[in-house]
Amino acid sequence: MLNLYTACLSHYKDQGAILDVTRLTGKDGLIFAPSWELLRPFLDKRKNGLLSPADWLLYREGYLREMKTSAQLNGDDWATWKSYIQSEITFEFTLCCYCIAPDQCHRSILVEIFKKRGAVYLGERQMRLL
Repeated sequence: MLNLYTACLSHYKDQGAILDVTRLTGKDGLIFAPSWELLRPFLDKRKNGLLSPADWLLYREGYLREMKTSAQLNGDDWATWKSYIQSEITFEFTLCCYCIAPDQCHRSILVEIFKKRGAVYLGERQMRLL
């Protein structure tokens, strides 16, 4: 079984296995990071207060497309996560990126992807200043 949490990487102190799913610092979770082509315009709009609900939907659709491609290109890595979900043993990971608000963040979309495959989402971890 795979239990998942989410958290903001810059405000979170390790309480177990962290999977950094960012393009900037995510090494092990890089297959789950959005491309710069998708991420930069989204971050620019959010930073400048110009992000609309339509922008979020476009970002979400783009990220889902990228994850479908990632699953095809990185099949062995995705299979590892599938094996965690199907295991008799419980595995627990916290999906982390730098977004403070999880409601407009790719980690929330990634949780949806994993939940559809059988993972259990246990919520957003509370911020703990480092």
